[in-house]
Amino acid sequence: RKTFDLYSLDKWKNTNICGRLTKDLCTENELLHWHFFPGKTTFDIEDIIGGVKLDAVFIDGAHAHPYPLLDLLFLLPYLHEESLIIFHDVNNYPFIGELGACYIFSAWPPMYRYLNFYVDNPNIEPITQEYMGVCTLPSREQLLEILLSVAMFPIDAPWEKYGSWKNPLGLEPNDMEQLLSKFMSCHYPEEFTEKFINTLLQQISIYKKYRIYREHHTRIFNDAADIKVLRRRVKCLEGMLTSQMLQGNSRLEKGKKYVIFGSGGRYQEAAEKVYKAGAVIIAVIDLQDGLYGHTWYDYRIMSSDWLPDHKSEYDGVVIASIDDMLHVYNSITMMGVPKEKIYWVELWY
Repeated sequence: RKTFDLYSLDKWKNTNICGRLTKDLCTENELLHWHFFPGKTTFDIEDIIGGVKLDAVFIDGAHAHPYPLLDLLFLLPYLHEESLIIFHDVNNYPFIGELGACYIFSAWPPMYRYLNFYVDNPNIEPITQEYMGVCTLPSREQLLEILLSVAMFPIDAPWEKYGSWKNPLGLEPNDMEQLLSKFMSCHYPEEFTEKFINTLLQQISIYKKYRIYREHHTRIFNDAADIKVLRRRVKCLEGMLTSQMLQGNSRLEKGKKYVIFGSGGRYQEAAEKVYKAGAVIIAVIDLQDGLYGHTWYDYRIMSSDWLPDHKSEYDGVVIASIDDMLHVYNSITMMGVPKEKIYWVELWY
């Protein structure tokens, strides 16, 4: 669209960090339509956009429940029937106390929600694994049911930081009650408003009562999540090491014949690199042999035993993996393939 308006709200006031991506990606002309409000949240939405109806909103603020729910509550009155709501971190998110967006996305009617649906095309590949959730709007009655059902969910740390009850938004429960009452009385039915506020305050009260237990409960689960993240980072370091070892073997040659060796989720990306170089794929091999005998497009997936028995038929082996790159590299070398015939291509993380 030639004419548009982009509104950005961020509680942080550091403009060297906040809004950086927009500044880097938008053209000078596009930035003329950008309205940036550092130090503001969705609680300030009425003063910022007035009666404007938004075509799409991206919610990626505080992740702990009920923050995303409150963001949604304050944004809904400014959407129209065809608006899109995009949540970040709605699936496979490993941090127990920060599942607010996951709760909302799971409670949303399945026919109105999609994982990475709007970026599922050949030209735009999602970098993460289904973390982006896109929602279209159901009926008004269904929306109110969603809001109320999610308000009933228990609150876990870090709704408040350790110590004082005062949460990161700087609101005490009484302040929140007044804020919600004032806003919702203008945009939501009276009976629903009363139920929603009472439900949310009840959950906050329960959280305060069992705060110490829930903080330690959350800490233990997050320690486990940290271990998972650490393992992933080790895999990344292994991948970086492997790519450095093969730095000179990243250029595929036109007309050459290659074998793709890796995991099923990466075949397509590696194949595109081979085809783009004008080269030929003669075989596909799965890392675990779990897909042996199956067909991937026009290729029958071969067993790893195929590789040493057909050395004269290919010019190189392309690694189609990231998390297990070092393991794949070691597997290929153990089959007698020399280092100079092993190639790596840059894949999406």
